[in-house]
Amino acid sequence: MPIPRIIPRGWSVLAALSLTLAGCTDSISVEEPAALNLLASADSLVSNSQASVVVSAELPPSLPRNTEVVFSTSLGRLINPGAPSDRKVTVRARDGAAEARLIPAGEVGTAYVTATAAGSTAQITVELTPVLPESIDLFVDRTAAPADGSTAVTATAVLRGAAGTASRGIPVSFQARDSATQAPVSALGGVMLSDTAGTARIRLTSPVARTILIQAFAGTAESEARSIRFTPLPTPAP
Repeated sequence: MPIPRIIPRGWSVLAALSLTLAGCTDSISVEEPAALNLLASADSLVSNSQASVVVSAELPPSLPRNTEVVFSTSLGRLINPGAPSDRKVTVRARDGAAEARLIPAGEVGTAYVTATAAGSTAQITVELTPVLPESIDLFVDRTAAPADGSTAVTATAVLRGAAGTASRGIPVSFQARDSATQAPVSALGGVMLSDTAGTARIRLTSPVARTILIQAFAGTAESEARSIRFTPLPTPAP
């Protein structure tokens, strides 16, 4: 026969109920939500067109083995085989695991890669490091132009690094000097940023007839000088 619980005088029924529930706390267990296990084949990535990192998501045993996993990244692009690269891709898991490939797409910085499946989320970081130039090839589309102040000569600097094409966003300084006096010509030149192909371009015009030498600099690398002649305009016929 159960022994009745005696409520001391002055206790409310609510207080007695709280006491009863407190005695049952140890027998109640709260199940933690299932967690993804997110891994990367490397924690850093050189930002060129050849490099990539494989990001793998392992599903917890509580989820179906073919659950869809959504991968997203703050920098670069993700590749799901058979689909275009994007900031976000959806991959169906096989045998409890799903993979996506991260490519830098010329970007530099910390990429935050997130995976989500059935409400469970995990995140890792991958450092996208720049490819600095070790050499610069400089080209001009023409070696002479009239000194009319509008006809342009385009100078193109191609940055080359040890790991391939240099990264996007590297400042390239184009500097001009007079070929006769070697004095700087501040009106010509400037600083341009490299694009995803590791190239930077500048358009040069001059209202003054002269021959200049143009050269490109980026970091510790420099190009050879190229000669450009701005020719005098024809004298108008009387």
